[in-house]
Amino acid sequence: MKKDIHPTYHSESQIVCACGNKMTIGSTKEKMETEICSQCHPFYTGTTQSFRGGRVEKFQSRMQKRQELQDKMQEKRKDAKKPSSQKPTKKLQDLATSSKAKVVQTKTSAQKASTKKTKAKE
Repeated sequence: MKKDIHPTYHSESQIVCACGNKMTIGSTKEKMETEICSQCHPFYTGTTQSFRGGRVEKFQSRMQKRQELQDKMQEKRKDAKKPSSQKPTKKLQDLATSSKAKVVQTKTSAQKASTKKTKAKE
């Protein structure tokens, strides 16, 4: 074996977790830091961590909001369709006979062409 190629072994190196737990083990490094250990990991502790929600929960909340909006819109439509308490002042027939509602009918190009043909035959 070659000499001086292996790292030095520390029999009492210290590992520090983010939760504050400290462990002493043998390693080639004197000090190490970890983010999670067996004292704070949910799998080992049996506790669940709270989270904001997954895809299913987000989808369900969006669908619930959409349904509420649709219900509100339907209520508004029903209110708009309700007949008003006041009766209309003029009837449709009165409007048609009044001078303001005169409608001028214009002939289409096909109608004009047919009238020209009939006049030419006479």
